[in-house]
Amino acid sequence: MYHNTIALPSKTTLLERLLQVDEDVNFQMLLYPKILESAGQQKTAMKVVLLLRIAINDYAGGAPLIEASVLVRMHEFIDALILDKGVAEEAKMYFEKEMAMASR
Repeated sequence: MYHNTIALPSKTTLLERLLQVDEDVNFQMLLYPKILESAGQQKTAMKVVLLLRIAINDYAGGAPLIEASVLVRMHEFIDALILDKGVAEEAKMYFEKEMAMASR
């Protein structure tokens, strides 16, 4: 589980998909560029979650409330990055498992 490899969309397609999640200017200037660095790369579901967690953490600058406010949209971000519905579900399950472990 979490080992199916997919190719992330091209930079143009990925940006379009991210903008469908949220057109927030701060996201466009600070969060999306970090995510777009991985456009077109091969990733597993677990690696996509890791990519998003790192980008969101960098965006939040260590502020837990900002990070939490973005993490509530994680499923939408996963759907934006992963076109394969099965792999997207794997990524969401991995993220939920990770969050459950972190809250212990």
